[in-house]
Amino acid sequence: MQMLADEPVSLAKILDISIKLYVASFTKWIGFSTVLGVLSLGFNWFIKQYIGPGADASALAEGGTVLLLAIVAVTLCSSVSYAAIVYRLDNTAHQRQDSFMEALQLGIKKTPSLLLAGFLYMLAVSVGTLLLLVPGIILSLSLLFHINFIVLDAKKAYGSLKASYALVKGSWWRTAGVLTVPMVLLLLFYFILIMLLGFIVKFAGIDGIAELIINLFSIASTPFFLTVLYVQFHDLKLRKSGADLAARLAG
Repeated sequence: MQMLADEPVSLAKILDISIKLYVASFTKWIGFSTVLGVLSLGFNWFIKQYIGPGADASALAEGGTVLLLAIVAVTLCSSVSYAAIVYRLDNTAHQRQDSFMEALQLGIKKTPSLLLAGFLYMLAVSVGTLLLLVPGIILSLSLLFHINFIVLDAKKAYGSLKASYALVKGSWWRTAGVLTVPMVLLLLFYFILIMLLGFIVKFAGIDGIAELIINLFSIASTPFFLTVLYVQFHDLKLRKSGADLAARLAG
């Protein structure tokens, strides 16, 4: 069954396709997403252990070096996992077989470009925000598809950012609308979850479970956002190719 559309579709249809692809690819992304969740739990534990309010002077001194190593490890593993998830989403959408190890190897291969692109992305958004705020907001969305270009189109870091900007150009507001809806829904669900967990901690005295449930939510929500991003990436490509064809025919 074909999952991706053959022509540009509405916002509602993009979300519908995203949900179907998200469910169909569950076994593909759950392993990598779980790795991200475990990393988050481990990193939070580290913060409390070494540089939290209860940490002593020796722990703080030791924590600086360990913190740097922890950040590097989390960043590397996150890049590998994000790339692997996008790769497996694409294979599911096109009904191609793959394996966990294939996705892992692909993620490792793409990580250098992803790290450099991520640095350039943050630099561009930060400079744009400092200059006038609005350019930062525009760039934060316009450059967001660099991960898709690196993983799926074999672009390098700078080339992926240029390609992402060109892809979103002319469709910025539409793209913002497509990505805002799931983000708002996820934030709303997260807010409700926090309220319920606060109630549980206050009246039931179960403190440790709150962090665990929040991480479980993160394990499920991160791949969903990557799925919406992937489907929107495909839709924008269809729109851009259609616009290019119309321009050639008009010329």
